[in-house]
Amino acid sequence: MVRNMTKKMELNEYVRQISEHVTLIGNYYFSSYLVRGSRFSAVVEMGVTATVDLLISQLNHLEVEPDYLIVAHPHADHITGISGLMERFPKSTVVTGFGTRKFIEHPKALKAMIAEDRFISNSLHKIGFEIGRPSISNTPNLSEALEVKDAYRINLGELEMECFPVYGHAPANIAINVEKDRVILVSDSLGFHYPGRGFCPLFFTGFKEYIQTLSQFYILDPLIIGLGHQGPIIREYASDVFARASQTAEDIATFIINYTKSSERLVDELFKRYYVDEFTIYTPENIKNCMKLLVKRAKEGCQ
Repeated sequence: MVRNMTKKMELNEYVRQISEHVTLIGNYYFSSYLVRGSRFSAVVEMGVTATVDLLISQLNHLEVEPDYLIVAHPHADHITGISGLMERFPKSTVVTGFGTRKFIEHPKALKAMIAEDRFISNSLHKIGFEIGRPSISNTPNLSEALEVKDAYRINLGELEMECFPVYGHAPANIAINVEKDRVILVSDSLGFHYPGRGFCPLFFTGFKEYIQTLSQFYILDPLIIGLGHQGPIIREYASDVFARASQTAEDIATFIINYTKSSERLVDELFKRYYVDEFTIYTPENIKNCMKLLVKRAKEGCQ
């Protein structure tokens, strides 16, 4: 079952300082991160429409008006909150991965984003979250956003954070390294996290690239890994999580390649395995399409 969070969330229940310069905000299902230097601040992960008012309230409580709003990648559950945040913080510079505008302006993108954003809002409402605004009806306007094609460093004042492209999960995907704190904000690059139970691999744009990205993270040797959902992973040797996520992806790819029944049966089996607990806040159509992508990319990557 979905994690039991039926009570109304208090404003600061989820706010937590996870390193000297990084604060966890948002809620259990959609984690965002506030990074503060001596002069400027940035919010990483835009969440969904349903989390906008919570993020604004948390930032108001922390007395922060962010200078940067950073979109990790343009999937609906990571970008539909940007419009409301841009409206509240109009002076903020929006930073995205290269190709984000092209991705969200695809003719099919808006319909899918609207459907997913609405379903997520309803799911969160059913488990006790207060939803303060309607779901999106238009594509976010990112005409003035800074699109990061190569590694890009942002100086927040005595603190630098590096935004850099990563591959395998989504188009226009970026990760953020707060090297001074040994914190990496990786969004969904490790997969969808079921705390204490592992990951559902999410190699939607390339299996080999996904594994290479995990190796890239491992080399950086962080103490804290900021995920897009269900909070960060904080432990003395956080880097071993990358090895586990990589092994999980390889195991699923092997399972897919060796599967002897029909592709439809394979997709159904993967869907039943992973469409549980926290993943059920998304539409079943979305997750079934995700499983189809896993099958496709595994077969391409292991040929």
